[in-house]
Amino acid sequence: MAATKQLYHSLSNFTPTPPQDPNPRHLCKTLFRQLDADLRQFFYALHHDPHPHSRLRPIAQALTLTLRCSLVVLTLPHSDQNLLLRNSRFLLLRVLKPVLSVVATTTTLRLLNPFTDAHIHLPESCRPFLCSVLEVFADELLRHQSLRRFLMVADSTSSASEKLFMRRFNCHDDIVCVLEVMCSHFVLSHEKGFENFISGLFLHCDNECFRFPELRLAPAVALLLDPAVHSAPKMFRAHAISLVSDAIGSGLSSEILGSDIGCHLIAFQKSVTLYSMHVSSLQIDGFYVKPNCAYDSYLLERSYPSFESYVQEGTMKRLNQVLSESNNSWESYHCIVSSRAKDEFLAEYIAFVKGRLCIFADSCRDMAASILDSIIRRGFSQDAVVCIKENTSAEDIFLLVSILKLMSVTLLQAVKCLSNDGGDSGCLKTMGSSSLRDQYDFLISVLNDFQQCKFCLPFQTFLCDVMKSQQTDCKVSKSMLVHFSGLLSLSFSYGLDLLAKGCISVIMALMCLFVFEEGDLVALGSLRVLPLQSCSSEISSDKNGEDTVDKKSAYKIAAEFHRIQTCNLRTEFNLVEDRTEKTSSGEMFLNCILEDPKKLSDYDELADFLECEPGKNYASWLKGRAKIRKWRYKKMLNLRKGKKEKIWRSLKRRKI
Repeated sequence: MAATKQLYHSLSNFTPTPPQDPNPRHLCKTLFRQLDADLRQFFYALHHDPHPHSRLRPIAQALTLTLRCSLVVLTLPHSDQNLLLRNSRFLLLRVLKPVLSVVATTTTLRLLNPFTDAHIHLPESCRPFLCSVLEVFADELLRHQSLRRFLMVADSTSSASEKLFMRRFNCHDDIVCVLEVMCSHFVLSHEKGFENFISGLFLHCDNECFRFPELRLAPAVALLLDPAVHSAPKMFRAHAISLVSDAIGSGLSSEILGSDIGCHLIAFQKSVTLYSMHVSSLQIDGFYVKPNCAYDSYLLERSYPSFESYVQEGTMKRLNQVLSESNNSWESYHCIVSSRAKDEFLAEYIAFVKGRLCIFADSCRDMAASILDSIIRRGFSQDAVVCIKENTSAEDIFLLVSILKLMSVTLLQAVKCLSNDGGDSGCLKTMGSSSLRDQYDFLISVLNDFQQCKFCLPFQTFLCDVMKSQQTDCKVSKSMLVHFSGLLSLSFSYGLDLLAKGCISVIMALMCLFVFEEGDLVALGSLRVLPLQSCSSEISSDKNGEDTVDKKSAYKIAAEFHRIQTCNLRTEFNLVEDRTEKTSSGEMFLNCILEDPKKLSDYDELADFLECEPGKNYASWLKGRAKIRKWRYKKMLNLRKGKKEKIWRSLKRRKI
């Protein structure tokens, strides 16, 4: 396999020079004979091994590597066009078509063996290996336009029953082969696994249990920038973006990085562009990020061809079926999530953070955990005072979460590249290279967009005030941290647990940027201990407009309770230290709660037992306590009513 890897590297970096141009005919024949042998071994293992997963991994790895070489060799200058056409048809009919036509049954996958023309049934565990074949095709097709054109020409010579691609007659028609492959990849990945789609929306630190895709950075970014993708269904776009993030995230598991920081920075810039495009469509007050370049405005304003015009009718039908099933799965998932208690959510978010602390250095890990714990708990205690557009769908949230995944992964990768080249300490302050300084400046210029955002949530204003106590030059990074902390608080209020986890991922990546800029997390030390009491807001919203007056008075009462509680705690502490503190009997309290307390036979004994604070107005205190209890009870009833309505709507849709 090492020799095949070396050959692929040579073919990928081959530049033709007329005096030394090799004749690829012999190499082409050798590679396709090897591909035929590897493919037969792959299908034999699938068909005859009762437990194919145990020995299929090395066979699949050998097949994908030979497949890459066979695809790239077609891009070399060929004198024998007939050989080129035959090899192209072999790739389409023997390799690609069987994987594109996989059909899912109740418990297995049905696949056509191209060598025997017989269907074989595979267990669900074989899905990743079939997906890897599609990823190799997508990767090489995106890298080589000439390869796309060769395969399109070969497909055009096939009969109607053998054609794999939609035929388009314009200069951009060769992208249809990539989209056909990606649609089949989406269907194969999520046909029976909505849970896999959800877990794939977040970065995994356990690399042993996670399969990184065969898609690489440059082709993946090219896929995101293609105009046809912008007209695709949102779930498909979320899948494509998540796949790109996994491709970029594969570099985080490697200690030695290549000089790809430019690609990572471009990918990060595109993630911010996608975020600004999508979050503006959700119309959330204060969360609009204005694009800062003409290209972004061009993406927002132009119209795109229909996505259906790029893919086969049968493929589109399968895609729509999976999308419909995912909507039903989302309704069930959302009903389950809505029924969970707040404590369960909070514990899950804290566990989510702990499972991803591996991205921090050992010296910063404890402090990072403390800061994140404090931000999550404080954000969890806030009420939403801005509204998300009513017709926001599950697809909107999935797409937004996938964009946040791309943003966090590309930022982490860029910071890691900068840290590895930033001197012995891996810090901005010790960076000597001017080129690295330019790359850091470019990164900050992308983050500058978030400084234009207004902070509408009390939690955001509170964080700004707290961080002012720490003098630092990282003002741009802090603006982005405050922005996503606000979106995190909003996600908590609306019960959008996936979006909350996406925000946490971005905040963790930003904290890694702080470590690079300052050398540690001391600049965020003031966030380690944040008070948990709710903060009032003067911003009105349609969602809570009817309760605005009650909430303001309730917040005042809560603040008074907090003052009294603090005073009482201080008093109790002083009593322990010094027993000379004076207290009065409980007559004032009994007179407030009883109509004629002196009629009680044990009034004097009860009054001596109770201790009251001298000068305290217990009548006003009790009145305020009754008022806030009434408000809390009303709020609890509204929450229960809302949950019942959600469940009822979900059940009604299923019946329909």
